[in-house]
Amino acid sequence: KLAGISWRNPLLFVLLLFGVSFLLPWYEQMFTQCFALNYVWATVLTLALALVFWNKHTKNISISILLGVIVGAWHEGFSVPLLVGFITYLALNRREINRQRIAIICAMIVGLLWLISAPGLQANVGYKTNTLQLSVVLGKLIKYHVPLFILLLSVLVAATKKETRKQIIDPIFLSFVSICVTGVLLNIITNVGVRTGWMGYLFGIIATL
Repeated sequence: KLAGISWRNPLLFVLLLFGVSFLLPWYEQMFTQCFALNYVWATVLTLALALVFWNKHTKNISISILLGVIVGAWHEGFSVPLLVGFITYLALNRREINRQRIAIICAMIVGLLWLISAPGLQANVGYKTNTLQLSVVLGKLIKYHVPLFILLLSVLVAATKKETRKQIIDPIFLSFVSICVTGVLLNIITNVGVRTGWMGYLFGIIATL
């Protein structure tokens, strides 16, 4: 739904299945062999929150706040890229600002503050973070950040065609791009593990489609 495609479109639907199965940053790959249900649930709840945020017909502030707090407090900082995407969308499209969207953003910030205050997260980041080296960054980009490069390639292709050029500056598309880029930066800056870019890669796949 977020990508705006239907299962009746065989090409795009197969590409979607391939993307979420083999392009997410997990060595055992989603839906083939994955031993981390916490990532699956994080994906489900995050996509649900994104759908609520961008769906004009969903107007339940209580559910929005509950989802916002849960997603905001989820491990690996999954909410950070999504939060950037939401703020980007409202900054580019101020007419779409309403109480529900503000409530979602505030709830996510509350959840994120809860996550940041957790001693376990501070210890995990503290002992694994080291000085960033150009070779390490380039190695990560080439080896793991495939969805980002595919997205950038799709943007270049879309820019060459008059009928698709307008889609590049669409506020929702730019929001997806900001989520993808933030996820990649989060992974590179923290230098903890490639999975910190999970949500960024997921929305990179959605944006490409």
